[in-house]
Amino acid sequence: MKIKFIFAIIYLVLFINCQKNQNDLNNFIDWGKKNEVEFSPLIEISTNKGTLAFIAKEDIEERKELLKIPREIIFNVGNALKLMDSKELQSQYENFQKLDIQTYEPHHVDLQKEEMFFSYLIYLIKHEPQLFNNTKFYEKYHLFIKSLEDYLPKSPLFYTSDQIEYLSGTYLGKFHDRIKKLFQEEIKIFKNESYYNKDIDYKEYAHNRLTLQNKGVNMYAHIHLIPFLNYFERDYMKYNARLIIERTGDVTIMSKKFIKKDEVIIVNSPKRTNVERLIFEGELNYYMVNYKENYLIPAFSPGLYYKYDIDDIDLYVTHFINLADDKFDERALYIYKNYTNLFKKNDDSDIWAYELLLENINYYKDYVDTFNMEKIKKIFEDQVDQMHIDGAMKGEAKVLLKSAKYIQTKLDDLKKNKEDSKKKSTDL
Repeated sequence: MKIKFIFAIIYLVLFINCQKNQNDLNNFIDWGKKNEVEFSPLIEISTNKGTLAFIAKEDIEERKELLKIPREIIFNVGNALKLMDSKELQSQYENFQKLDIQTYEPHHVDLQKEEMFFSYLIYLIKHEPQLFNNTKFYEKYHLFIKSLEDYLPKSPLFYTSDQIEYLSGTYLGKFHDRIKKLFQEEIKIFKNESYYNKDIDYKEYAHNRLTLQNKGVNMYAHIHLIPFLNYFERDYMKYNARLIIERTGDVTIMSKKFIKKDEVIIVNSPKRTNVERLIFEGELNYYMVNYKENYLIPAFSPGLYYKYDIDDIDLYVTHFINLADDKFDERALYIYKNYTNLFKKNDDSDIWAYELLLENINYYKDYVDTFNMEKIKKIFEDQVDQMHIDGAMKGEAKVLLKSAKYIQTKLDDLKKNKEDSKKKSTDL
């Protein structure tokens, strides 16, 4: 009887939450219609894999307009601050723009700083509602801001410390550490006395950053938030709909090809490599597993530190080899030949350097090869996380194996040439 009562309570709580979420969604859709958002009768928002997403209500032909969002309700940081009418926030933003901040993409600093401040604003709206509830911004956009809370990618940025430690010898782990460190540096700025002057929860802030990364759109050299775009799945290859920025500033979502009934609507997004997509979107490019743009490993692996008793820890964090670079071996040889003293060798030949490089690559290859599904399941309970880690590690193993084979071939050729030279010298 007691167990039945507990299940009844759980069911009631789930039912109430479901009703509340449905009411919030209905209110948001009504808000959109009042603000002249044009919804095609061919689509609807439905639950897909546990999240809300636009799907096709019936078969959709190519080049059909699915959704049109008027320019008047699309906004950026500048518009938001104007509607908030806060001199303090405006001053904070102006000062923030002048700061020298390390960013992930050094060629788009201003755009990324907008994302950072936007994330900070969304955090404030949630945690300091008394500052915004009576503003024009709240009146116009509070339903949209609330809808953004539904988006939560399965990113490694939300893994436990034990899970991240497990990935420490992989490229994914190192890329995660880099992005997390950048986010933490941003938080340090926003929680000081010139800004929020309170602690900021890392996971909440990271959630805001990823929302802006994936649901924000670069329009006219500014990051814009577009109502209802957060209910579309995004992908740079397998999309069936396209986002079009009209000359008027309106945004249109249009079918790119024939879409079957009940199929999820997927809108085009910027291209990302496998590891970037997993960190920022919580997805993998399963149909194209590669690391074409970057695959960095430390030039001095823990294996080299242990074998050669190296005590200069700075080498591990200052010297890297990009295996995706066509001439990565030349970079590696240059590094190793500058540190022959560490290996207590007088030999600075190419053969010695290539042997060292092969040792280094094989260290990471052997580490990644240990990631079988049995081991992954012991660390990651969530099935989606298991699938992501398995896919990511297979991608890394492929790159490392290809690189090791390439270096082994170069090494064999060098040794053969050396032997041939010796024979010629002996014959003479």
